Amino acid sequence: MTNVKHLITTDKFSHKCKPSKEDVAIVHENLIHVLPVTVDELAIIVAKPISATFSPANFDGRKRNNKNFVSQSIFALDFDSGITPEAVVKRFDKYGLIPNL
Repeated sequence: MTNVKHLITTDKFSHKCKPSKEDVAIVHENLIHVLPVTVDELAIIVAKPISATFSPANFDGRKRNNKNFVSQSIFALDFDSGITPEAVVKRFDKYGLIPNL
């Protein structure tokens, strides 16, 4: 992979499981840590055992919202249910898209 750094916004804390509906608002408020990462580093951060919540966008260090948006160089998709990773890769291939992770 490449050594290009992308700015993402992460939660201050990692999680051992998906946050509950009640905790989502707290996680959202904690998404303020701007971190430069390579694609390889991002893969480590979002996978178990670290499992950090992240936004692929860079915000100005405050609340994550449109007003504070600065930039984005990563496009991320989140699949919770209903489609397999294999089906997603086939669909990417159909449209000539090459995923990094």
